[in-house]
Amino acid sequence: MKIIIQEIEIHAVIKSIAQQMGTRQVRYFCEETTLAIPPRYGAGYIKGINFMNGVGLLIFNCTFNEELTLQYSLEESHPLRLKFCQQGHFIYCFRPDNQTFKIPALHTAFCTSTETYDQVYTFPANTQVQYTSLEINRREYIKKIECDLETLPNDLANLLRDIDAIDPFAYESAYSIVLADVVNDIHNNDLKGLARKTFLEARSLDLFAHIVTQYIDDLNPKNKRVLLRKTDVSLILKAKDVLIENIQENITIPELSRKVGVNTTKLKQGFKKLYGCTINEFVRYRKLSLAKELILEGTLSVKQIAEKVGYRNYAYFASRFKERYGALPSEYMKKIKHPVSMDGIPQKEPKEM
Repeated sequence: MKIIIQEIEIHAVIKSIAQQMGTRQVRYFCEETTLAIPPRYGAGYIKGINFMNGVGLLIFNCTFNEELTLQYSLEESHPLRLKFCQQGHFIYCFRPDNQTFKIPALHTAFCTSTETYDQVYTFPANTQVQYTSLEINRREYIKKIECDLETLPNDLANLLRDIDAIDPFAYESAYSIVLADVVNDIHNNDLKGLARKTFLEARSLDLFAHIVTQYIDDLNPKNKRVLLRKTDVSLILKAKDVLIENIQENITIPELSRKVGVNTTKLKQGFKKLYGCTINEFVRYRKLSLAKELILEGTLSVKQIAEKVGYRNYAYFASRFKERYGALPSEYMKKIKHPVSMDGIPQKEPKEM
């Protein structure tokens, strides 16, 4: 199905989609418009809401029975649309040169065509798509941010100043984790009324702030980028496995960084975010936990255990063990042989995934 959109204002856009789908299932309440997708076309909804200063939000959570194309054909310049794909994928094309981008899950893009040339969005059949479009009327929004544009890279500042859409612009990237959290909050919240509207407006501004931060981060070489992307998470999970598999070795953070392919800054920040502890704290916890298990087995001497878990200095090992378990390894071993309560003090453990 192909839908032609000739409107800019978000409520009018949703109303036009509803009319071309032949449905009246449109609800308008306090600046938020909701279209329930008719069963013959699929399932889900499209929502839209306007805020102050030319900012609006369009939210798709839909599965279409057949491929759906939305073609924006306007007689005036398009708003700046910052696109966020949380689930599924869609294809974006802008004319006159028909440059095409496939935006997969957990990716963001903002691409602008020149002047009034059409912008085309194609959503696949039988695929759930969660898509968010932050729509910015640059002519209105520039009044709010004019004095801040000098703090931005020139190309981004020029994009926001380009109220007549004279110059094309294209940017696409994987989400940062913080950006993914904001998009998730927009799609998944139970707020109503004023609380919902205020929350969505705040999160919309968060989207803009974080995408600006991410764009600036992406200007750096890959090994200098610090924002953690969703695509980095699997590499940090791999880092944890490398540490566990090589617990006897004292792998340095630069060595670990090279093994998994994430720069040291991202690795340290991402590890702390995922597991609630630093890499060194995680390694220490694993070493001491393994040492305790080996003491319980009772087949090795304390010195052998220290070496097996990667401690070359027995005194340092004994000190760390006592710090965690409230007794020296030798004392702990004696108490295991002659059972005595070893409850000790509460121990905070790193989070597991």
